[in-house]
Amino acid sequence: MRRINLYDLVELGKALQSIAELRDETEPVRASINGDLVRESLEKIENGDLVEFGLLDENIKKVKISLDEIDARWRGKDKNGERFTELGWSIKYHAQEAIKSFEHVLAAECRMASTYFVSKVGIYSTNDLVSNASARFPKDMHTTIGEEALGQFQEAAQCLCFQLNTACGFHMMRAVEYVLLKYMKLICGRRFSSLNTNWGSYIAELKKIYRGNSRKKPQIGTIDLIRQIKNNHRNPVIHAEFILTAQEAQDIFQLGSVVISHLADAINNLKRENKTTTKRAESATE
Repeated sequence: MRRINLYDLVELGKALQSIAELRDETEPVRASINGDLVRESLEKIENGDLVEFGLLDENIKKVKISLDEIDARWRGKDKNGERFTELGWSIKYHAQEAIKSFEHVLAAECRMASTYFVSKVGIYSTNDLVSNASARFPKDMHTTIGEEALGQFQEAAQCLCFQLNTACGFHMMRAVEYVLLKYMKLICGRRFSSLNTNWGSYIAELKKIYRGNSRKKPQIGTIDLIRQIKNNHRNPVIHAEFILTAQEAQDIFQLGSVVISHLADAINNLKRENKTTTKRAESATE
């Protein structure tokens, strides 16, 4: 998927029109300059910078040949050794006929082209959903969240944008789980294993630590939040029979964003507490 600059099509139209407006008495140098504008636009088509067209190659070749004739007229001289001052009917006619043929095929290609307009989803910017979803979080939080989670969050955002509602929920739960795993590893230490990806076991372990004597304790609010996400969203969305509506996809995207932020804050708070405790221990031994 790539982005298209629609104004390139405007530039193409302006360039083609400049050839359509040539007259017999047009100065060859002016016609040659207009021809260069056409070449620039045709190069974008050939490079695939615009919509991908499959039937224009032969017509582009004919247009280029006619433009070369214009350049030859500009560089050429008459029988008296003087530069030509007028383009002439024949060269003008060949160029304009080549442009007309090109436009007919282009019109047919445009009618068949796979071009779509993506409507705005809720309050979200289409551009951000497509390529910059991580802007939802402060930059200093990105490292804590992690590349894997941000990648899944971007996938969820694109699915939301393109109305792939159930897929949005699936990727969002994966994004949340990546951050949850980082949280679990910090709370549980080396003994934590993510081989069992049952959120119920995660919650049970967090409860156990909460009731125990560990100095790294999860907040009860965090445990409750994880339980609610598991029961109301994560477990249902993995079942084949479950289908999200557009509104439900927006809700789960927003909720997942909040949960990721909450877990990232919890991770940062735990790391700060660990540093503080370590410093106090070092001071006590001096």
